[in-house]
Amino acid sequence: MKLVTRKIANQFRKHPFMSQRRKGENAKVLAKYFDPYGTATWLITEAQQMRDGDWLMYGYFKKYGEWSWGYVKLSELGHLNDGCCYEVERDLYIPEISTVSELKRMRCGQYVSVQ
Repeated sequence: MKLVTRKIANQFRKHPFMSQRRKGENAKVLAKYFDPYGTATWLITEAQQMRDGDWLMYGYFKKYGEWSWGYVKLSELGHLNDGCCYEVERDLYIPEISTVSELKRMRCGQYVSVQ
């Protein structure tokens, strides 16, 4: 699966580092990545392409049941696998305009309406 499409790359370019930082959990999610066999989730809110072509991304991450803000490289996501059976995937079905707080509440592939 392609983790960064042309459309996502354009969104990343429109949201460089520090562009959404003050919004906190109201920041727009540009891409969502997840571990299909675990609980790890990455909600990307900002990104910047590095000189080597890799993307350094910033966002809200859930690993081992804890949410925190931080950085991850696209190449690191591409190499997170168990050696043979799966790779990190990109969520193809997130709503066009989603915030961190909305997606954080998602359960079992269903999107919860936030009011």
